[in-house]
Amino acid sequence: MPNKIINTPDLLKGFTFSNPNKGSSGGSSGSSSGSSSGSVRKDLGPTILTTPSNYELSTKAFGGTRKKEQITQIYLHHTAGQRRADKCKKVVNTFNNRALAGNYGSTHACIDADGHLEELIPWEYRAYGQGVEGSKISYNTVGMSIEIQALGYFKNLSKDGKTWDRGSTTCPADQCAPGVDYNLKDIQYKGYPVYQKYTNAQIQGTIKWIKKWMAFFNIKWKFDQDAYNNMFPDSGKLSPKATSGAPGVYSHNSVNKGKSDIYPDKELIKAFKLAFK
Repeated sequence: MPNKIINTPDLLKGFTFSNPNKGSSGGSSGSSSGSSSGSVRKDLGPTILTTPSNYELSTKAFGGTRKKEQITQIYLHHTAGQRRADKCKKVVNTFNNRALAGNYGSTHACIDADGHLEELIPWEYRAYGQGVEGSKISYNTVGMSIEIQALGYFKNLSKDGKTWDRGSTTCPADQCAPGVDYNLKDIQYKGYPVYQKYTNAQIQGTIKWIKKWMAFFNIKWKFDQDAYNNMFPDSGKLSPKATSGAPGVYSHNSVNKGKSDIYPDKELIKAFKLAFK
């Protein structure tokens, strides 16, 4: 049977979840993400193909199935790795390496520096974006997740003012900015002076896919002060809405006190205000 690729417009027409045909070369997945079956590789084991670049992703990188009606939340992450225009190839490699090492961590999709979105894990499967199972609420079961390629926080500015660093990782100063509160006033989110900014292409791509997932999974959400507070809780706090299972759009910060992704980028907050009224 030839590979069956489901195009994005069809996703909003009531596509029914079905299991991917793991490890069968040339088989049909019927998966809602459009990922077709890959093959069995000695280094990765059974694989699927990502969409649209057809990278091989180990099936060990994601968990079991869930029903469409279980999905009520969307989670935003950033990679804390280099911002590349590589169609998320590096992220796929990272997820494969994590899976083979038993250190699970993955998301359903990734957006590179140019705004290219690569769908990684079929929607009907649990990604490990919000941590391996164990919470009172299974955030992986109820959540879709997207990874934005960006380096994350930085602590120290070089004497010449041209570079920020956090030890072994650096970022050009013109790519960095502080976080902002809901009213766009500069803050040190999670105590860090600056983060690598998200590109406009990444911001617009993120908005596009949030809207697609909201429509497909019937998730109601608007970005107001309360939504900001739950997406960007203060240090040492979690989102009361995310942790109680309330439908909506959240960040990794919402359910993990030790995380700082995503950060409240000024241009992202401005764009969210316009897009999700």
